[in-house]
Amino acid sequence: RQASREFIAIEERDDLLIRISQVLSTVRQTSQSEWCLYVAVDNLNSIPPEKTDQGDLAKLNFQASKLAQKRGAATRENELLRRGQKCLERSEIHWKEYEFTLHIYNAAIVSEYSLGHLTDAMPLIEAVLENARSLDDKFI
Repeated sequence: RQASREFIAIEERDDLLIRISQVLSTVRQTSQSEWCLYVAVDNLNSIPPEKTDQGDLAKLNFQASKLAQKRGAATRENELLRRGQKCLERSEIHWKEYEFTLHIYNAAIVSEYSLGHLTDAMPLIEAVLENARSLDDKFI
């Protein structure tokens, strides 16, 4: 990513980062290399939102957050969940893909709470309470 930012014209950088991320996603699927997902997500998160499918990026952030959680990297998990939640808000699937949206919001609430970010968790809790389809869904 560093090389792409220094040696390539500004208008071509984002396209290069998207292509690199696509290759890394393919490599990850064939080799199960988790680092590929982290690098792909970091690259895609650095690109302006209008150049990527925000719904797909939300899903990639969620997958990467699960890996961070397995590794015990709570701050990284939280960062990825929040980025995924922001991507979801900008996407067409926000609350349309109900189960996924509910999962990412609930995971972000738990993450914020576990890090002591109670005020950051409140808007997420309010969104779940407002959009939940059942009483069970209103509880984590």
